[in-house]
This record gives sequence, structure tokens and C-alpha cells, in this order.
Amino acid sequence: MIGITFLFILFILFVVIHGVAKFFSNTFSNNDNPKLQKRLYRIALGFIIFVLVGDEIVGGTQLAYLCLSEPEIQILVDDVKGRTVQIDSTISIKQSTILKIKKSTRTYIDVNNDELIANGYRYNSQGGWLSRTIAFNGNKSPILFTESCSNTKEFRQLGITNNIKYLRH
Repeated sequence: MIGITFLFILFILFVVIHGVAKFFSNTFSNNDNPKLQKRLYRIALGFIIFVLVGDEIVGGTQLAYLCLSEPEIQILVDDVKGRTVQIDSTISIKQSTILKIKKSTRTYIDVNNDELIANGYRYNSQGGWLSRTIAFNGNKSPILFTESCSNTKEFRQLGITNNIKYLRH
């Protein structure tokens, strides 16, 4: 049912975009110059589409930059085998981004001697205004890109290969 609703909204959106772009091209060109009318139609169409998803394009680029600029996983001790660790996490909101991007920094702390073992990250982003407006089933994730990136796989692999035990707090 959600797919049918999404297709219906997409069709209505297409009709509205086409109508607005056609109105713009007819208003600002003479009917005797079809090349200018076609060019204005394409400019209006591109502008309207950018207004609809431009924040997701720029926000997705910002999220990709943040994900690529972080180190994979920082192991801060020489020997991690057989340790019992507790995971501590702090969440902060990144400033100067178009979309709301949260950074979760995870630290692995040895419970026996309170030694910092490893650091990691996870970025999570909401979608642009269009995906938040549509928000099927309350899901406000982006339409054009994956909503998060992290080094969770590396942490999991580190725990498996070194027989690390985790404590829940």
C-alpha cells in the first residue's frame, strides 16, 4: 500500500513540477520562439528539482566528507586480547551542516583498570525537507543516500578476533 501511495505522490509531484515549469516558460518567452521556451522550461525544471532535493544532495555530500575524514578505528593499547570492556558513547550534533547530522563517538574502556582501549564513530543523518515531509511510517531517512556510516564492522571484528567481552551498563 505504501508503494502505491508513494507512486501517487510522485505522480502528483511530477504533474505539479511540469505545470510550474511550463507556466514559467510560457510566461517569460514568446510563443513564436520555441527554442527559448524549451530552454526556459529546462532551466525551470532543473531549478524546481534542485529546490526539492538540493538539501539532500548537499547534505549527503557533507555526510560523505565527514565519514571519509574520520579514521577507521583507533586502537590505543598494544594488547587487547581477552579484555573485558564497557562501551561509552557520547552524541553531538555537527554544526554548519544543511541536514541534522549526529556524531556518536564510542570509546571502549577496560573495566579492570579504566584504561581507554579504542575509539570509534558513527554518523547519522536525517533526510531533507521532502523526505521529512513524506516520512512514510515515521521514517525520516534520506531518499538519495544512506542515512549513516560507522566503523561498527571493525569494532565487531576487533572483538571477535581478540576474544573481547562486553559489559552492558
